[in-house]
Amino acid sequence: MFSPHAYFTPTNSPPQELQSVIGYTWAYNWAIGDNSIVEKGVLVGVAQEFKAKNKNGITQVGATAQISDGTQKSASSTVEVFICENPWPDATFNVAHSEFGLGYIDAEGTDDGILPDNGWTNFKLMYCRDAGKPNDPSDDLPELNKPTVVSHKNDASGIFKEFFATFAPPPTSTDIKEDKNSIGLRVYSNINHLPLVKWYQAVPAEAPGSPTVKGAPTPAQVGPYKALQEGRTYYIDGLNSSTDAAGKTTLYSNIYVFSFSDNPTAETLNIVNQLLANFTLNVNVADKDVVGKMYRDYTRLQDLKLIADKLWSYYQDPKKGNGAYPKLTENPQLGTFLPSYTNSKWKSWQGVLGNLVGYTLPVDPLNGFNGCANSTLSVGTPPVNLGPFDAETCWNAANSTFVCPSGSQVYEYETTGGTEAKLKADFELPQYIWNKKLVDLKPASPCEPNNCQITSGKCTNNNDACLKDSDCSLDVCTAIVKRCVVDNKICASDSDCVPSSCDLDYQISGNCNNTVEGNSIKCGDGIVGSGEKCEIGAQQYLDCSISGYPGKQSQKCKADCSNWENAGSCVPQGKCGDGVKQGAEKCDDGKNNGKYGYCKTDCSGTSAEFCGNNKLDTGKEACDLNGAVYNAQKDLSCSWDCQNWDYCGDGVVHKPYEQCEKSESCQVGTCDDSYKSIEKKEGFCEKDSDCVVSQPVQVPLPQGGTKAVQQVQNPDAKCLDYKSGKRYCGVATEFIPVDAPGHSPPYYYKDSDTKFSGYSGESYINCDWWGTDTFIDNRASNSVTCLPLEKPTAPTIPSSCGNGKIEAGEVCDDGANNGVECDWIANAKTCTYCAFGCQQVITKTKP
Repeated sequence: MFSPHAYFTPTNSPPQELQSVIGYTWAYNWAIGDNSIVEKGVLVGVAQEFKAKNKNGITQVGATAQISDGTQKSASSTVEVFICENPWPDATFNVAHSEFGLGYIDAEGTDDGILPDNGWTNFKLMYCRDAGKPNDPSDDLPELNKPTVVSHKNDASGIFKEFFATFAPPPTSTDIKEDKNSIGLRVYSNINHLPLVKWYQAVPAEAPGSPTVKGAPTPAQVGPYKALQEGRTYYIDGLNSSTDAAGKTTLYSNIYVFSFSDNPTAETLNIVNQLLANFTLNVNVADKDVVGKMYRDYTRLQDLKLIADKLWSYYQDPKKGNGAYPKLTENPQLGTFLPSYTNSKWKSWQGVLGNLVGYTLPVDPLNGFNGCANSTLSVGTPPVNLGPFDAETCWNAANSTFVCPSGSQVYEYETTGGTEAKLKADFELPQYIWNKKLVDLKPASPCEPNNCQITSGKCTNNNDACLKDSDCSLDVCTAIVKRCVVDNKICASDSDCVPSSCDLDYQISGNCNNTVEGNSIKCGDGIVGSGEKCEIGAQQYLDCSISGYPGKQSQKCKADCSNWENAGSCVPQGKCGDGVKQGAEKCDDGKNNGKYGYCKTDCSGTSAEFCGNNKLDTGKEACDLNGAVYNAQKDLSCSWDCQNWDYCGDGVVHKPYEQCEKSESCQVGTCDDSYKSIEKKEGFCEKDSDCVVSQPVQVPLPQGGTKAVQQVQNPDAKCLDYKSGKRYCGVATEFIPVDAPGHSPPYYYKDSDTKFSGYSGESYINCDWWGTDTFIDNRASNSVTCLPLEKPTAPTIPSSCGNGKIEAGEVCDDGANNGVECDWIANAKTCTYCAFGCQQVITKTKP
C-alpha cells in the first residue's frame, strides 16, 4: 500500500507536511512503470494498493499531484517482486536499507566489513533457496555464508574489490563440514573504457586484470549486460556511478568477473544460474531511465574512441591521408550533402567516410533525427522561411541547407580542410563526468612539428634551385631560404614557428541545436562563402619562370580564408639533364648528356662524336659511312648504329637486298621414264610439275599448211627417286658451279670444299638463290633450284629413235610424227601414235 504526502521544507528546518486548503488543493494520479510485474489494487482514500503479479523484476510506481494553480509535482518509489519463500539473503538482511530491495548488496550504508572510503560497486546478488516442499526449508538449497570482502584500493592488481563465499552446512546435516563449493566475484577497473573483447585480449599492462593466458571465450548475456563466458568464468561489462556531496556524478567502467569452483554439485549449478540471472548493477540509481542513458552513453564513448583511432591511422598512412584527415571530397561519385561534413544518418557516413578509413563505422545507439519534417526555420534579414526538411536526412534540397534539430541522436564528423577534425555525439547525460574522459584517451599526436626548414637555395656555379649541396654539380648550395613547415613564413629557427595543429577533438553536447548549415560564411566549413577567397586546405599552382625554365608556384589558402598565399618559392619544372627538351635547350638526354651519340652537357646541341658524321670515332664505332649502308662487300657497308657491317655473308638476310645468306640442304629427284627420253635429258625435278613440259608443235591444217600448237608432254609424269641436293646462295665464300660447255659428262655439284680438276672457280655477289639461269644442264625445268650432290646415271636412250624403224630398245618409231597426236579415222573410237623417245605407244580416245 502506497500513500502520497505533500511536504514543505523550510531553510534550516525539518520538512512540514502540507494540507489542502480552500483555493489550494491537489489530486493524485498513479502510474506503474512495468504492468507485467505489478498491478493496481484498491484505492482507499489517497492510499493506493499495488499487487505483485507472477513475475520477478523491478519497476517503479509513482504519483503525480495535479495542483489547483496548474502546476504538477511527481514522486516515485522502486518496487521489487521476488516470488520466493526462502530467499538468500533473507528479508531481514537489508532491512535498514530497504531502498535497495532484497539481496546481497555492495552499496553505501550496507555492511560488508570494508571501510566506506574504499568505495562501493553497487551490485546485487540473490537467489531463491526453494527446492521442494512448501513451507518446509529442510530440503531447500544450501545457504551461502556472508561473502568475505577484500579491497585492493591503491594496489597495482587492477582489482577494485573481490568477494568470496562458501556454503554453510545444511541445517539438518549431521556432517559438521561445510560444502566446499565456492563462488567468487572480482571487480576490475576498466580505466580506459575498452570494449569487453579488447579488455580481455589486452595485455595486463594495458588492461590490469585481463587474463595473462588467453582462451577462446564465447559471447554471453548476464541479465541485461554484455558478457563473455569461458568455462566456469563469466566476464561482465558494466558501469558504476558515484555522486559526491556537491551533486557531481562520476561514471566508471568495470569488468565484473564471476566464477565458481571446479566439479560443482547440481545444487551449486542451480545457485550459480540464479545468481547470474538476478545479477543487478547500479542499485544506487533509482531512475532506471537514467541507467539506460548511462549505458547508451557508454556505447557512444567507446564508438567515438574507435572512430578516432581509425581517423588517426588514416592521417598517418602515407598512402591514404598522408598528413590529412578525410576531406570527404575523395569519392565525389558518392558525395555528401555538405562539404567537409557527414553524420550517421547519411549514406556518406559509410559510403565515403567509412570507405576511406577502411572500416564499417558504428552508428549512434538511437540514431535518429527529432522531427526534421516539421522544421520550417526562417533565416536572414528579412526572415526567409526555408520550408520543410527531409524527414530521413534533415536536408532541404530546395535551398541546400541542413538542420540537426534539438533532441536528435546521431554521430557527426566534420573537418577543417583535412587539417583538423571533430567527432560529435550528443550524450544523454552530458553533465555526468567519466573518470577518464575521451580527450584523455587520445593517442599521441601524429602532427609534424612546425620546424624551420630550408625550402630553397641557389647553386653557386649555375644558379640552379637547390635544397642541399648534393643538388649542385659543384656541391655548393647557397642563398638559402628557410621557412616554417606549416605556414610557410620565413624563419631563422624553430622558435619562430607557431606549433602546428592537426587536432582531433570531441564534442559530446550541444551539437544538434536547430542551427541551419549550408549558408554559413564560416572559414573552414568547405564552402567558399561571402567574403572568402578560398577554403582551408585548398591549394593552387601558378605558372612562373626561373633560370629560363618554366616553373610552378604553389599557393595555399590562408588560415582565415581571406586570400591565397605562396607556399614556397617558384619551383622550376625542368633543367638541363632532366631528359626533357624545354626552354632554350636544343636537346636533353638526361644522364647521358656528354656521352657519345647524345646531347652535349649544356644541352646546346648534339655531341661532336655520333654515328653518321662520316668519321670513324675510334673505340666507339666499327664503321661510319654517314649513315646505314648495305653492300655485298664488307668494307663498303656499315650498320645503322655504326657498330657492325651489313654485307653479303654476315649471316643476316638484309631485305630487300638479299634473299638468302647461306646454302641450304634440299631433296632432288628425277623424272620417270616417260620423260627421260625427251631430248635425252636426265630430268632432275623437285615436284611432279617439273616433269611436265609444254612445247610448240607444228600441226597440218586440212586446207593445207601447218599451225603451231602448244602441246603438253605426258601430264601424268612423276618426280621420283629423291636424293640429297643443295640450294646454293651466291655468297662469295661459297663455291658456285657454273656452266662449262664441252665438258662430258655434265657437271654434278658438291659443297664448297670440293673443287673440280682443271676448274677455276668464280665468285658471285648477287646474293640471290643460284640456279635460276637457263644454262644449268640436266634439269627438267627452269624452276628447279635444288642441285644434286651425286653424279647422275647416264641415260639409255636408243640413238636410232626417229628414223622410222623400230629397232632394238624401241617400242615404236613414227619418224618425224613421233609425239604428234593422231587423228581419228571415220567411225573409229580410238587412234594411236608413238611418243617422243620411241618408248611408249599412246592411245587417244574420242570424248
